[in-house]
Amino acid sequence: MFNLVGTIVIIVSLLYLAKQTSLSNKMAQGDAKRELFDTFNELLMRCSDHDSIDLIQRAFDHYNELSHNEKARFNLIYLIPHLNNSELIGTPKQLRRRRVMGR
Repeated sequence: MFNLVGTIVIIVSLLYLAKQTSLSNKMAQGDAKRELFDTFNELLMRCSDHDSIDLIQRAFDHYNELSHNEKARFNLIYLIPHLNNSELIGTPKQLRRRRVMGR
């Protein structure tokens, strides 16, 4: 009798832990999506003026032709906010290649 009660308690405990783990994972995914959205909004705010848009386009097309100041500005407004996202790390040429390849 005690073995049966003990087994039921263990099963109920495992089901509870599984449900809590599932909820925790869903919350973590929501937090990650929210952080990505916040980073995207920050990027949009940083590069919403015409000069920044022009600089980003020229960096993707002809990064080596930019002045040192332009390269530094490009890094500040585009690359640095994305250092925690490994898909966005790389030279503009690598980023352009990934964009063309659809990765």
